Order: sequence, then structure tokens, then C-alpha cells
Amino acid sequence: MSLEIQRLYQIIFILLAGALSFSLFTYLHWQDWVRQMDTCQEDLEQSGKNSNQLILLKKQYDMAVKQTQKLQRENTQLAEQVHFLQSKQTSYTQGNQQVIDANRDFAANLVQLAQLQKDKDEPKKALVLFQQSAQIRIRLLEQIPNLEMQQALIRTLDEIASLSQQLNKFDMALAAYQQSIATSENFLSQHTSNTNVYQEISITYEKQGDLLVQLKKLPAAFHAYQQSLVYAKKLVKLKKTTEAQRDLAITYDKLGDIHTLQENNQAALKAYEAALSIREQLAHNVKTKQSKVELKFSQHKINALKKKNIK
Repeated sequence: MSLEIQRLYQIIFILLAGALSFSLFTYLHWQDWVRQMDTCQEDLEQSGKNSNQLILLKKQYDMAVKQTQKLQRENTQLAEQVHFLQSKQTSYTQGNQQVIDANRDFAANLVQLAQLQKDKDEPKKALVLFQQSAQIRIRLLEQIPNLEMQQALIRTLDEIASLSQQLNKFDMALAAYQQSIATSENFLSQHTSNTNVYQEISITYEKQGDLLVQLKKLPAAFHAYQQSLVYAKKLVKLKKTTEAQRDLAITYDKLGDIHTLQENNQAALKAYEAALSIREQLAHNVKTKQSKVELKFSQHKINALKKKNIK
């Protein structure tokens, strides 16, 4: 073999050996490269997730900032409203007419709502509304001590007492009557010639007495009827109308009934005779069917009591 051919074989062998070495190197490191590529891919994916989390956190942060700003604005508005009300408080206590009118209308609207609930046979709801109206009217009466406001309050308290009895809340009913009496007496101390107030007090004492009789609290009932009699007599002196005289006769009857229950028949007879005397005058002066019926009613009470005494 010639020398040139030998060199050619050597060159080919070297080239083949180099190619084999490179292939072996590539094969040995290929898996490392693949693992590195997988790791890079995972890192990229994790980075993407972290980026999404950062974006979400940024959105939540922005929302929190907006909520905080909204709350700050609301607190500012609330503070402004409180300041406004405080600034108006002086004018309210001094009797600002617009505020008074608004509260008067509000109390009247509450009464209307209460009447609707009462008509729907919802006494509990009606009672709450009447109580709210009464609270407003009590404050208004301090600023507007006139008959209209006083009578509006009396009517409201009377509704409270009536509904309270219906719900078996007797202490609440008695308290409403007592508040009505106190309100009227306070008003009367400044308007002594107002006959309507005498009538209101007398009737309220009478209703209070009726409830106390129902509760079998006779001494307290007797006291209530006595007070009713005091105002009924004053009313007749100031205004000797048929209605006032009839009310006075009814009060005498109530006292007579209490005496009868307590078996104090002599006192009962005296009270019934006082009622009879009034009704005889009415029957003579008025000469109506009602006056005749009332006269017979008194005569019947007296006759029944006398028969009882004979037995």
C-alpha cells in the first residue's frame, strides 16, 4: 500500500473518531439539556402564575383603596349631617315653626297608620304607632300649649289605653290614663276657664275607674270616680249643658256601684239619689225619649237597692 493511501485512511479514521466522540458527548448531555429545558419551562410557568397573582393582588388592593375612600366620603357626609342637625337643634328648642309643623304632620301620619293597623286587626302594631305619635305630641305640647294639640294627645293616649286593655297590658293602660290626666291638669293650670279640659279629665278618670273595677281594685276605682266627680261638678258650674249634667249623673251612678260592691248601701243610695235628682230635672226640662229612659234607669237602681236592704 502506498504512503498516500495510508495517510488518507488515517485522516478518515480521525474524522470518524471525532464524529463518534461528538455523537457520544451529545448523547450523554442531551438528557441534562432536556431536564434544564423542562426546569426553565416550569420556571416560566411559575413566573406566569406569580404574575397573575400579582395582578389579582393589585386589583384587590385597588378595590380596597376605593372602598376606603368611599367610607371616608360617607363618614364625611355623616359628620356634615350631624353638624347640620346640631346647628338646627337650637332653632328646634326655640320652637322653629317649620320643624314644629313637620313634627305635627308626622304625628298625624303615625296616627293614620295606626288606625289602618287597627282596622286590619293588628293591635300590637297599632299600639306601637300610637305610642310613637304620643311621644312626638308630648314634646309638641310643651311648645304649643293649645287646646288642639292637647286634645290630639288625649285622643292618642286614649287609643293607647284602649289597645293596651285589649292586649291585657293593664299597667300600660293605667299609665296611659294617668299620663292623659297629668297632661290635661297641667294644661288646665294655664287655661282655667277652658271647659273642654274639665270634661276630658272627668271622662278619663271615669275610664280609669272602670278599668280598676275590672281589676277588682275597688279603693283605687273609688278614688278615680271621686276625682271624676270633682271635675264633672266644676264643668256643670261653668257650663250647665245637658251633656255635662248627664255626665255628672253617670259619675254618681259609678260611685253608687262601687259603694254597692263594698256593701256600703247607705252611701250607694245617696249617690243614686243624686243621679236621680239630675235626671228628674233633665226629664222636666229637656223632655226627650233619652231623658225619660235615663230617669227610669235611676229609679230602677234605687228600687233594686231598697229591695236588697229589705231582704
